[in-house]
Amino acid sequence: MASLRQLLEERNHDNLLENFRTELFSDRVFVLTPAGKLIDMIKGATPLDFAYAIHTDIGHGCRGAKVNGQIKPLTYTLRSGEQVEIITAKNGKPNRNWLDTNLGYLKTPRAIGKVKSWFKHQEQDDNIAAGKAVFDKEVKRLGVKHIDPADLLKPFKLTSETQLFQAIGRGDINSRQLAAALRIPELAPASFKLAPLKTRSNSVITVADADNIVTTLAHCCSPVKGDDIIGFISHRRGITIHRSDCDNIRHLSQEQQKQLIKAEWSGQHKASHNVPVIVEASSGHDLLIAVSRLLHAAKINITEASLKTHHDASATLDMRIDIESTAQLSQVLSRIEQLPNVVEARRKV
Repeated sequence: MASLRQLLEERNHDNLLENFRTELFSDRVFVLTPAGKLIDMIKGATPLDFAYAIHTDIGHGCRGAKVNGQIKPLTYTLRSGEQVEIITAKNGKPNRNWLDTNLGYLKTPRAIGKVKSWFKHQEQDDNIAAGKAVFDKEVKRLGVKHIDPADLLKPFKLTSETQLFQAIGRGDINSRQLAAALRIPELAPASFKLAPLKTRSNSVITVADADNIVTTLAHCCSPVKGDDIIGFISHRRGITIHRSDCDNIRHLSQEQQKQLIKAEWSGQHKASHNVPVIVEASSGHDLLIAVSRLLHAAKINITEASLKTHHDASATLDMRIDIESTAQLSQVLSRIEQLPNVVEARRKV
């Protein structure tokens, strides 16, 4: 209202008209269908939003888009004056990744609502089965072992595993939320009072009754913030931090288990963790370039990379990247899996 009043007080009528147009349409984009129809959308809208603006069925069946005659990703941000053509599949269905706001597929409430409605109206058994498949895939690609789905009921305020899988299947819980909630069962050493520890990683770890002792992250399991962790006391190396489900920890002798100490991540600081990742693709052509560009755009550092091409032209990219948490790792893996020819991206264990 204040901005409108300011415009009305403008003495120069030419400026008034121009400023009014700018103010009125600054949060909108106007794009064209191939037939020349003008579609009014919110700023930041994507080709997938455009597809749902045309018709719900076109949105559901959308598998690609051309903008001004050029193929663009469904996450592309549309600009006024562009012409958009939607590529559909005959029996296409919405993808649950479309509801993950961090992946950037949808911006408009209308399109988001249409996708959520589609999943909610699927058969209950189908949603449960689909949710279980998503859960198993996320656990596998994050390298989580021995996880009990029942441990995730409390964070999502649910009462049964069936409700959990159904919520995932409907799209109410996305992969990033699932990754953030995943916790790995921890071995149970004696309980100690926690004290902050100054470490080489900017006090991102606290351990029990320890002060001024150097900690290092174990290379065997490469723990990442969000993993349940445990410390192993060594007189020569200080405290080595392992994932709680690390095979080396689980196979300790009874005597060696006395050297375990409780440890946890501190929430006060961010830290970078070097994590091994495997990318499987049907073709190695430009795979390393595409993955590198994606990670560079996400400001994620690659510390090692090795590409192996197989006799059937498929390829395996073995690399290590610096990430901050399991939630960030899940988002990165999802984005990598959207690249052409990529079959699977997962944490190496």
